[in-house]
Amino acid sequence: MNYKKYFTMSFDDGLEQDKRIIRILDKYGIKSTFNLNAGLFGTQNRIGYIGNIGFINYPEGSQGLKTKFRNQDMHRIPIDEIVQVYGGHEVASHGYRHEALSLIPKEQMEESIRRDIQTLSELMHRPICGHAYPGGSSSDMVMQCLEQNGILYAREVLCTGSFVFPQNPLRYRATGLLWDKKLFDLADRFIAAQPQESDLLFCVWGHGYELDFGTELANWDRFERFCEKISGRDDIAYCTNLCAFQEHRERIQ
Repeated sequence: MNYKKYFTMSFDDGLEQDKRIIRILDKYGIKSTFNLNAGLFGTQNRIGYIGNIGFINYPEGSQGLKTKFRNQDMHRIPIDEIVQVYGGHEVASHGYRHEALSLIPKEQMEESIRRDIQTLSELMHRPICGHAYPGGSSSDMVMQCLEQNGILYAREVLCTGSFVFPQNPLRYRATGLLWDKKLFDLADRFIAAQPQESDLLFCVWGHGYELDFGTELANWDRFERFCEKISGRDDIAYCTNLCAFQEHRERIQ
């Protein structure tokens, strides 16, 4: 078997910054997965952080996780723009109102997952098969509910620094963060890698608002330079998370 290299990206929360991200991705022929909260379209939110995990876009009054807030407001894309904005990429679920799914009552968790998937499926006119855990909040019960609702893979928040496909797609960890200081080093390693024993997966995830920070590691210029660097390789498949997992599963069966 000739093994393949897959490059994917994953962005959370359905923010206005996604429009600029998609313009850059389309320029370089890169596909991405966007994880949306159908119960929060068009709302304004605040930026919170939990310890050293990073910044998270939370609606005020979110249940489950307690965060400290950064003085920065963000806006989510309204429902009447969703199809136009994300039509060329994958839409995945992210909890109806970004609830911390493992920390809320079972009935509420199930309702959040079901409503988000159902609303997004009807809106996009296609099955929703991917998920990103809001705030990384997951459990065996949450994973079981996702499977029962047709979810094939679910992304956590921690990263691996590796290019290995996860043994359990419902415990999927990306390779690195959007603002990872080793992001370009990871790109060099992936470009040079020769898949000899298995398929390789390089996934970068983040939030669009992080690019507005204007820091050394989180800024728009660095993001575009990274996209330019990783793109245009004949031996790399540029695809969504769902496409990578589906094709990988078909190839190893």
